[in-house]
Formats: sequence, structure tokens, C-alpha cells
Amino acid sequence: METDRIEGMVTLLCRIEHGDVAKHFDALKQSGLLDSIDVKKDPSVDKLKDLLKRNRLWLWQVRSPFDATHLGWTGLVRYAGPAYVFANFGPQAHFDTFDIPRECIEAVSKAYFANCPEEDRLFLYVASDLLDKISASVMELGFDPAPDIKYDDTPNESIFIMERHTFDAYYAEGEGTAEEFEEIDDY
Repeated sequence: METDRIEGMVTLLCRIEHGDVAKHFDALKQSGLLDSIDVKKDPSVDKLKDLLKRNRLWLWQVRSPFDATHLGWTGLVRYAGPAYVFANFGPQAHFDTFDIPRECIEAVSKAYFANCPEEDRLFLYVASDLLDKISASVMELGFDPAPDIKYDDTPNESIFIMERHTFDAYYAEGEGTAEEFEEIDDY
């Protein structure tokens, strides 16, 4: 998978491989990310290395493309129920717009569908307190609300799903096709 570095308009995503986890572990823990990606029972470097090595977890550090400032984390979980994309910017993060999280979610979603042709859908969980602010932007990316799906461990989140046919309809023509994401470094 050619996803080591994904450059966007407002983000630079730098892939964290299993060999790099130890140097980022404290920052990952402090950001609250480990709780949100279902490793709170075993939050260890070895656990993350194993998940990354087996491609069950995809993880990028989100940086500013202008000055390389650390902004947060984004990625994909493929080991705790249906695959889902996440963007985590820590409790101190404040954005005037949804541009940075949106770009992260879009890039990871494209990488997922391009590199996992056997997969038909991707989930996104949105905290209830953010729902009014970002649901329109999430739907513009191709995610549909799934109010009928409920999980016991997500009572304060709303669930959105992007189906492969929706991904193809949104991204199969012109910019952002799955073929382009086979060469994701050019993005």
C-alpha cells in the first residue's frame, strides 16, 4: 500500500508504521486516541505494533503542510467490528471550520476503498455534540446517516456509513478515483 505520505490542501498525512510506534506512543496515549480506537484494555506499544503490522490499524500523523506542526491523528480501524475511519485531534483542538478533519476522513476513505477491493462499506462515528456542526460535511463526503444501527458501546455517537457504490459514485469519475489512489503518493 503506497500511503506513506498523503498531501492535501490543509493537511499532510505521514504514515506511522509498526517500527515507529514506540516514539509516538506517549503522544498517542495523551491525545486520548487509544481509548477511541478500542485498545484501552491493552494500550501497549506491542499491541499497536501488532495491529499495524497486520494492517488491522492504519495510522497517520496529521501535520500542517505549511510548517509541519502536529495537528493530530487519523486512520482506520479494522479489528473492532466493521471497519471505521477516525480523526483525533485531542481535547485541546479547536478548528473554525471542518476542513482539516474533512480532508483526513476523505483521504483515509479513498485509501481504504482503493486498497481493500473486497470491502463494501466503511463506518464513521461522530460524537453527538459535534453532529449538528459537521453532519452536512460528512454527508458531502459520501457518508450516509445510519440511525437504525446502534451499538451498546457507542451511545453518544451517531453512525454514518459509506457504501462502495456510493464511493464509486462520488469518486469514480475525475479527481479522486480509486486508480489514482493506487499511486497515493501523487495525491
